[in-house]
Amino acid sequence: MVPSVATSSTTITQQPTHDPELVAELLKGPPEDFDFRAELTQGSREWVAANAPHLLDLVDDGTLLVVPRRHDYVERRSDGYTEPRVVLLVGTAHVSRRSQLDVDRVIRAVRPDSVVVELCKSRSAALAAQPLALVEQQQQQQQQQQHQQQNEAARSSGSGSDTDDGADRKASGLGTSTSSTSSSGTSGTSGSGTSTSTSTSGTSSSGNSASAPPGAYINPMNLGGGGGSAGGGAGFAGAVARSVSLGGQSALLLRVLLAGLAKRTAGSLGVAGGGEFAAAQAAADAVGAQVVLGDRPVEITLSRAWAALGPLTRRAALCADLLKGAVGSPQQALSEELVERLKSDDAVSAFFKQLSSSYPELVAPLITERDLYLAWSLKRSKAVCGTGTVVGVVGRGHLRGVAHALLRDRGGAGLRFSDLVEGRNSRRVRRRAAAEGAARLAAELALGAGAYVAWLAYNGEL
Repeated sequence: MVPSVATSSTTITQQPTHDPELVAELLKGPPEDFDFRAELTQGSREWVAANAPHLLDLVDDGTLLVVPRRHDYVERRSDGYTEPRVVLLVGTAHVSRRSQLDVDRVIRAVRPDSVVVELCKSRSAALAAQPLALVEQQQQQQQQQQHQQQNEAARSSGSGSDTDDGADRKASGLGTSTSSTSSSGTSGTSGSGTSTSTSTSGTSSSGNSASAPPGAYINPMNLGGGGGSAGGGAGFAGAVARSVSLGGQSALLLRVLLAGLAKRTAGSLGVAGGGEFAAAQAAADAVGAQVVLGDRPVEITLSRAWAALGPLTRRAALCADLLKGAVGSPQQALSEELVERLKSDDAVSAFFKQLSSSYPELVAPLITERDLYLAWSLKRSKAVCGTGTVVGVVGRGHLRGVAHALLRDRGGAGLRFSDLVEGRNSRRVRRRAAAEGAARLAAELALGAGAYVAWLAYNGEL
């Protein structure tokens, strides 16, 4: 069955009742002295102890944070919008199988109305993968069940004993599951939330023959259209059209270069990314929650990053660095800093932080603005309006920025969608940009072809 995947960005007519000073403060990102764990850990422990005590270990190790609606919450919009009562943030690591189990545990334990994932439409193919850790867990449980059935059959025939059973189990190396839940055999539709959410068709992450095999690497920057219907594009052509319409040719160029770097990095590390998001989809299916694509479209992010670079020399330097990582040796693609970030964050954020360390002007568009966009999706998007509980699945590197925005915003006074997308999510704007981009691309291709023909003629090859 094909689940429903909501996008948080097709929403909201904002009321002009914002606090300009708060907006400016949030756009700067959290101050250096902001300690989100000090502000949230105690309250998180109290909420989890009262509602899902078996998740306390995740609070204690910093994986799970609980952000309740502000006690002084007053909605600034007059159209009936209501923020969720509580937002749970699950910090994940891109290469960690444990993160898949953590996400599965939290969603099944709290049974949220919505699950917001750090993906955009163009990167939603990750939802269609099969989470390797959960597949392995399910296989282990099936082996345990088969072994138990064999032992029961042996005992009933008089050829076995409890002692033999215990010895056999020890010899087989089978033990209890590391998680209190599993993803076995449960599927359903995840778009059963409010009727106000806008949905696009996705691809089921469990029990679907069209899913990627367990452990398959899905390049988050790929131009394959985000995995067919899950990405909302018609393969390569659809992905190119979306990149040009939302971000222009500069975003398309950066995406191609980043895709090459991401592929080489994944191959060098031998990792299969996106398992935490696939686990979120599987668990959401099981509890009847809708999945919300909560990250800003990568095309807009890359376009804003390109604009922030300013001089042509800086842009050329960035392209050169990305090209060197994409086609150079694995050692060039894998800096020690990037490897460490991949171990503790999602792949896209790790790449973006690597770029920001060399190009400080990229911090705002690649990191701070995305933190705000994720926070907006978690508490201000149409997809979560009026819900009780929302779970956010984000890279650990986003926890601090997202927590700051959730805590400091007051009823939508600081989180403004328009500050983060420049109106480019409008269908009319996208259509016009796509037409203009296609015309420019055609003209540049014609110019390039003419120059090539002229070069061949000059060299007497025609």
